Amino acid sequence: MKYLIPVVLLMATVNVNGQDSTQAGVYLSFSLQGTAWTLDDYDYDAESGSGIKLEIGYNINSRLGFFIGFDGSEINADIGENYALGHFDLGVTGRLGKKDSKMKPFGKLSFLGFSVLQDNPGGDIEFLGSGIGIGLGSDFFISDQLAINLGYTIGAITIDEVSIGNFTENVEENASSGRFNLGLIYYF
Repeated sequence: MKYLIPVVLLMATVNVNGQDSTQAGVYLSFSLQGTAWTLDDYDYDAESGSGIKLEIGYNINSRLGFFIGFDGSEINADIGENYALGHFDLGVTGRLGKKDSKMKPFGKLSFLGFSVLQDNPGGDIEFLGSGIGIGLGSDFFISDQLAINLGYTIGAITIDEVSIGNFTENVEENASSGRFNLGLIYYF
């Protein structure tokens, strides 16, 4: 976090015109990610970890685009072994900013799929669910097509299925997740 302010100040002083996002086109983003999640209905402390995110999208005009995102993180378990947590997002992006702006804020809304998988000698433990993701962030352009991408997405999730080994149970448990991303985005 202590490096964020100098990076933003540096970006504000660089004399580079930003991407003209009025052009329809594809973009690709790769980010490092910090992830946390918790079960809302229980007195359960949030567990967190780190991972990566890949997103591909298509801007149809200067204000609206669509995207598909995949991310995976290794969560540091409070008890037991670390485990994998993944999200799949399918959503829309709304963008702000002038044509030649170096900083372009955005908001995202997505349908998301959610999965937790922990290897366990007694049988793998898996949670599956779905929900809604809401995100905010900004692209900080360093050239006409390349930008630093910074964003945060919160997820409201319903866990629909829990599996332990060969045993599967349909459930309805509320969970939430938070994902902080810092990476690069390239506009083709």
